Amino acid sequence: MVIQLQVVFGGKSSRQVNKFYNDVNVWHPQTQSWAQMQCTNPPAPRCWHSAVLIQHYMVVFGGFYSNPKEHYFDDVHILDLTTGRWHALHPTGQRPRPRNRHLCAAFDRQIPNTDTDMDEIAEESEAEEAEEAEAAEEAGAAEKAKPTTVAATTAGPAFHHELWIQGGNYFDEPTRRGYFYLDSWVLPLQGASIEDLSVSTQQRSWRKLAAQGSPVPERSHHALVHPSPIPEYDVLLFGGEKRRVRFNDVLAARLFCS
Repeated sequence: MVIQLQVVFGGKSSRQVNKFYNDVNVWHPQTQSWAQMQCTNPPAPRCWHSAVLIQHYMVVFGGFYSNPKEHYFDDVHILDLTTGRWHALHPTGQRPRPRNRHLCAAFDRQIPNTDTDMDEIAEESEAEEAEEAEAAEEAGAAEKAKPTTVAATTAGPAFHHELWIQGGNYFDEPTRRGYFYLDSWVLPLQGASIEDLSVSTQQRSWRKLAAQGSPVPERSHHALVHPSPIPEYDVLLFGGEKRRVRFNDVLAARLFCS
């Protein structure tokens, strides 16, 4: 059974207090309650980072910290929600510039090879939905509990994904100059366990995607639609801003050829 949870990492308080966080809090809809997860080896406190869920793992990239000196991040961390342990990744080679207020998504690259595979996946999905509905009814009057970890949802190889980040901005404090990005980067996350991903190898490197099509302005604060409702595109982007110029355009992007 898959239980839908809301997981929140980090953030900052008001400008007057200016406190940054690196804690993890979980909202459990069945009990209508929050619980703080006890974690080990957490990343540095930050806000305006990105985070995506892959099964029972949360992947975090980038962000911003200031107390009082400003700092922008370009690091990648993965939290195992079943154990509360953070793992830092160390990709080799060129990497995206530090940034915040960017977009991020995870793409499952384990593609079924036959129509039979697709039929089996559909049948399994329908069976899982039926089990979830039955379990939800039984848990309607369940006693409240505050989870500190999340149950694993899958077995077998955990990672066959690619992490995609795009856009965002960076402010250089000494020169008082802001930089905005429209670049796209992909990091392969493929391995049997989180320990495989924690080891730096030549296969664990960022890849910058070549931009094609009509030029569009760099931006941050934009919104992402993933998966795309248009089959021939992987993602849709909307809006954003650059130096007080606000956008209301819609961009469609095809990131992968297969």
